[in-house]
Amino acid sequence: MACKYLFNGTYPLCTVVRGLMLPSLGELRAYCTSDQPSRCPLYQRYEATRAKIPLEVVAALHDATEAASTGA
Repeated sequence: MACKYLFNGTYPLCTVVRGLMLPSLGELRAYCTSDQPSRCPLYQRYEATRAKIPLEVVAALHDATEAASTGA
């Protein structure tokens, strides 16, 4: 089941972000359209705080997630 925070119009948008954020193809596959969208770090943060996430925080979370997956 797709993420409840995914707006899938002309362009897919993550609605938990303050501003416009188009998920990457990898994020769409891993989180947004998977059976477990709750694994997404943005989903988890929004569910915990119920506050839109600033783009700067999104970038930091993305960098941390990528570093963890590559072992850097």
